[in-house]
Amino acid sequence: MATLMPDGLPPERRGVALRHRWEKDYPGRGGRADYHITLPPHPDIERSALLLERTGNQLEIRVNGQVLQRIGRLGDPNFDALKADHLVEIPSQILSKDTPNSLEIRISTQALRAAGLGRVSHGPLSVIGPLHEQREFWLHDLPRVYAISLLLMGALSLTLWWRQRDALYGYFSIAAFGGSVRVFDQIAVHAPLGWPLWGMFVSACYAIHLCFVAHFILLALGSPPKHLTIAINASLALVLGLVAASFSMQAPFLWTGASQSC
Repeated sequence: MATLMPDGLPPERRGVALRHRWEKDYPGRGGRADYHITLPPHPDIERSALLLERTGNQLEIRVNGQVLQRIGRLGDPNFDALKADHLVEIPSQILSKDTPNSLEIRISTQALRAAGLGRVSHGPLSVIGPLHEQREFWLHDLPRVYAISLLLMGALSLTLWWRQRDALYGYFSIAAFGGSVRVFDQIAVHAPLGWPLWGMFVSACYAIHLCFVAHFILLALGSPPKHLTIAINASLALVLGLVAASFSMQAPFLWTGASQSC
């Protein structure tokens, strides 16, 4: 069960399926939500834990009314808990051995930001811990390596462009730097800029990445046709305009239009 409190609308209480995506129910609106989950009695054989997958943007976790952990500060636009999974150990002394236990997850989210409640796994720490480590490898360690490799390739290409003034290296360098920002955003819970400025910046970098990849491919194949070059530049200008309008006006359909243009 969830109590959903979107900004500017009356709250509602209803059952939701996991993964619940806030941005699909309330496009262009921020707000808060309380998710209520019933946990089974705890036999006190070993420590138990929760694994929260892709939940955010800021959250507070309570078990049987006691605050277990705060991940970010509710309403803080510089923090995005959605970018990471969260392993939360549950002290045995706050769990009931005979009756069901109450889990409450309270989240806050900002407009145009993905949020909600992902999959919640509950079980012995000996099982949940290795599952968390496995997901960390695939969701964070590998993307981190990829982002670093893009930065290195971008720096190398920039150096070659500086020495030879060959546009091929310049285009690849810009594409690599733009792509590294996009990958970094997938794993960074602390944003260098507040929301929505960070969202606007990342979206612009993603558009630049795609357009300059197209420029690089055309140039690598030979002398690019002038009309294709003009079309790519016009597409980039259109997408950047849609991105700026979408985040400034909190209009998600404009960002959808920008994505389709890319």
